[in-house]
Amino acid sequence: MLNLAVPLPPLLEVDGIFGPKTSARVVMFQKQAPRLVPDGIVGPLTSKALLGAVLSDLGAGPDFSR
Repeated sequence: MLNLAVPLPPLLEVDGIFGPKTSARVVMFQKQAPRLVPDGIVGPLTSKALLGAVLSDLGAGPDFSR
């Protein structure tokens, strides 16, 4: 989802590991999303905002990030 929500090169490799690159990309997303604390933790609010951003970009549903 991060590659869709924050499509900056280089794209993250999906390897199942939440490493420093993933954490940095989460912080980037959190900084651009309203009301999220840029802490690199994908808690309930960040998860909801990520899903909303991806669905909104795909035109597949409402934007739940607000």
